[in-house]
Amino acid sequence: RLGGVMRAHLDAAAGRSWSLGAPRPGVSGGAVAYAAETLTVPADFAWAPWCADLPRAGSIVEGGQPLCSVTAWGGDEEEARRRLSRRIERIVADCARRTCHTE
Repeated sequence: RLGGVMRAHLDAAAGRSWSLGAPRPGVSGGAVAYAAETLTVPADFAWAPWCADLPRAGSIVEGGQPLCSVTAWGGDEEEARRRLSRRIERIVADCARRTCHTE
C-alpha cells in the first residue's frame, strides 16, 4: 500500500508519470510508531490508511522496534502534532490488541 511521496519516487525512478496530487491546506507530518511489546503481525490486521511501511503478515516485531510509519495533518502545526500523537497511540494499541503476542 504505497502512496504519496514514496509512490511518486518509485514511479519517477521507473520512468512512469508521477504526481503528488493536489496540495492539502495546512500542515502535515509523519513519524514512526514503535511496538510496545514483541508481537506477531496477523494476516487479517486492518491497517489504517494513514499507516505506511507496513510489516509483512506473520512477521515478528520486537518491543521497541519500528511498527510502521504514521502520517497526519492539521490546520496548524499544533493540530497536526496532536493528530499524529493520537494516531500513533491508536495503531500501537490496536496492534497490541489484535496480534499474537510472543514470549
